[in-house]
Amino acid sequence: MKCRVRAQALCIRGKCHRSGHRFTKSRKDLDNALKADSQCTEVTQLHNLVDVEEARYDEQKAAEKEQQLLEKKKKEAAARKAKEQKRLAREQQVAERKAKEAEKRAAQEHARLQAQEDKQREAAEIQKRAAEAEKQRQEALARELERRREEEALAAAEAAKQAAAVAAAE
Repeated sequence: MKCRVRAQALCIRGKCHRSGHRFTKSRKDLDNALKADSQCTEVTQLHNLVDVEEARYDEQKAAEKEQQLLEKKKKEAAARKAKEQKRLAREQQVAERKAKEAEKRAAQEHARLQAQEDKQREAAEIQKRAAEAEKQRQEALARELERRREEEALAAAEAAKQAAAVAAAE
């Protein structure tokens, strides 16, 4: 009787350990209960239940670990994707900034070339005006020289007339 009570107490303790998922302790208690009362059929049934529950518990834990692993991989993939998107956004910003800088440099170069062309046109215009002014000055000098020659020729003709008149008067 004493052994039977001890076996029942160990069975109860084994059930408690089993419900707390402490399967090794539960088996140990059931083995001790079997030693105390070798004819207790409840111990054999409990042994089978412990084995079944442990297998189920291990499967559940494995499924949970697999689920956690999948979630972790999903999070890592999402983090990598977000990181890649940030990197691409930064590269795009850099490319846009470089394009703007290149566009600005091109506009500056265009303005510089335009100013240089304007200066060259102005210089050519100034040279053209200077050439025209020189031509007009040369023409004016030629006209002045021609007028002087005519005046000198008239003065010489007048002097010859006077000399002829003086010679005729003498």
